[in-house]
Amino acid sequence: MHTRGLVAAAAALVVAVLGAILAIVYIPSGPSIRPAGAFIRFNDGYVGAHYVSWPAFSAQSSFKITSIDVKVDDPTRCTAVVRKVRRPAESFAAVTEGPIPGSSALGAVVSHASLLDYAVVLTPTQIGDCSVSSVTVGATSWAKTRTTTITSPFGVATRHASGVDSRVRDTPGLH
Repeated sequence: MHTRGLVAAAAALVVAVLGAILAIVYIPSGPSIRPAGAFIRFNDGYVGAHYVSWPAFSAQSSFKITSIDVKVDDPTRCTAVVRKVRRPAESFAAVTEGPIPGSSALGAVVSHASLLDYAVVLTPTQIGDCSVSSVTVGATSWAKTRTTTITSPFGVATRHASGVDSRVRDTPGLH
């Protein structure tokens, strides 16, 4: 009788341990980014301004960013990076001038509290269309590294060689 109880307890313990291991391996962790439409397209921009769009990370749990690869449709026309910034309270998109806003997002930890602190910053270098074609984020969570790619475009049509974009405004917290 006593042996049956020990066997049952041992079996329950083995099942619980295996269940916990499988949960850690198979439960989605790492970045989950909102679907298509999370980005914005600006029109009639000026070359040289920075166009900022929040990619809206939807963290299922906190994760550490280990790599970020931002691809643009034409690297001769523009550059783009993901930066850690403080979101202006009044807007999810902005146009700024001066040095590139924010700081590097590499090594940063994204959580529910900080998910709006990350922005794609696009900088046109020539007149014409400039779009981000994809953003791939590598992240570590639960001792596992995963990557997520979003293909929703964020772009600007730059039509003027110089000047100040009329949408540039004082956006506290971008720098």
